[in-house]
Amino acid sequence: MHKAEKSALKLFAEPNPSTATIYSYLGSTYRKSGDYSKALKYEIKCIEIREKFTDENHLSLSSAYTGIGLTYAKLGEHRSALEYAIKAFEIRRKVLPQNHPYLATALKNIGSAYGNLGDFEKSLEYKLKALDIRVEVLPDSHPYLAETYNDVGVSYSQLGNYEKALEYELKALIIRERILPENHFDLASSYNNVGT
Repeated sequence: MHKAEKSALKLFAEPNPSTATIYSYLGSTYRKSGDYSKALKYEIKCIEIREKFTDENHLSLSSAYTGIGLTYAKLGEHRSALEYAIKAFEIRRKVLPQNHPYLATALKNIGSAYGNLGDFEKSLEYKLKALDIRVEVLPDSHPYLAETYNDVGVSYSQLGNYEKALEYELKALIIRERILPENHFDLASSYNNVGT
């Protein structure tokens, strides 16, 4: 355990919403560094506290469910990833406007989980719902819009509809060429997807 981690946990020895936030940050940090088992440990602690101290429809609980779902996806536990993505979506659907960007992110995560489970029809369905929201609320050159066009293209490709896949991959590429440096990984990914 790092010194900063020990110090933070000493300050909030008793479980409370602030402790949950620290656990959430630790989980996210460990996930981003590739230590998924440690990330999962802290994300579970975060959820236990948030479920105890917050309303069942609180956005902080939705964020915790999102984090643990992303970690389960990294661990290859796609059914658990889907379960938590759906929990996060259900909260966001109840408390946010129907065109809120956070709702689009939750839909995208559900679509990704279905894709990882091999249900490409369901994956496409949720990714298209996410795209509808993002097209409505984001500027034409937003990176999340490019990401979603790319995701939709991948789903069409997985379903064998290469004409539709190319249509969406080109939309992603156009945005990425406009906003990213020429050596950016996402731009390379778009070139690869268009070529494929």
